[in-house]
Amino acid sequence: MASSSRRTFMTRKAIESRLSSSETTDRTELLAHPSMVSATKSCILAKEVGRSLGFPARTIATAQLLVHRVHIFQPSSTASSSDLGAACLLVAAKMEETIKRVRDILAHTYLLFATPVGTEFEPHSVPASVTDKMRHSVLAVEQTVLDAIGFDFRTAHPHLLFVKLAQMARVPQDTTARTG
Repeated sequence: MASSSRRTFMTRKAIESRLSSSETTDRTELLAHPSMVSATKSCILAKEVGRSLGFPARTIATAQLLVHRVHIFQPSSTASSSDLGAACLLVAAKMEETIKRVRDILAHTYLLFATPVGTEFEPHSVPASVTDKMRHSVLAVEQTVLDAIGFDFRTAHPHLLFVKLAQMARVPQDTTARTG
């Protein structure tokens, strides 16, 4: 994998070239790109499932970073938003050493779509046949995620820079949250 895949931040020009845009686009056109719309859905799923599982903010942020890396470095991926979000959360949990069973992540992903909003749900009530069916597609997408990061489990945490800058600027601690 090229060394550019290790960069935490990318310029607008680099993102546009990865998304095969031949002309300069403004922010709204870039955000309306089908790849970015799909990435947004995957990020929301990773955030919601991560919160319901009690994952730390660092693991959720890593999952969202992985989602965007997959969409930028593997634009031909045909994975669904839910499979990609679950796979990125699974890889992020491994990267950040957040211990959770694959079945738990899959059950929470399934219940996020299957239960009405605001309803309490029990992850252990999801039949094993449902999670087994999901497991195959999510683990296949996990391979795509690993390809996108070049099988490199080290990651830079861009949000930590903002926390340090806020501390240097003496922003009140109740305004910022510690993530590391």
